[in-house]
Amino acid sequence: MLRDVCSLYALSIIEEDLAWFMGHNRLSDQRAKTVTSLINDLLDKLRPHTLTLIEGFGVPEETLGAAMLRDLD
Repeated sequence: MLRDVCSLYALSIIEEDLAWFMGHNRLSDQRAKTVTSLINDLLDKLRPHTLTLIEGFGVPEETLGAAMLRDLD
């Protein structure tokens, strides 16, 4: 699970600066398109372990009701 969390973090950082990675020929167009897909796959994989991760990272219980964590559907 830790490997997946680390991969998710790394891919999220890459996604934030995707233009830089593409502009400096660090990622091809095809690989750049794959980044978001990989992130979504990791989120799906980690979703059943949400409570374990929250507890493991020591997230304070009072922050769990924050508006940004609510389902927007």
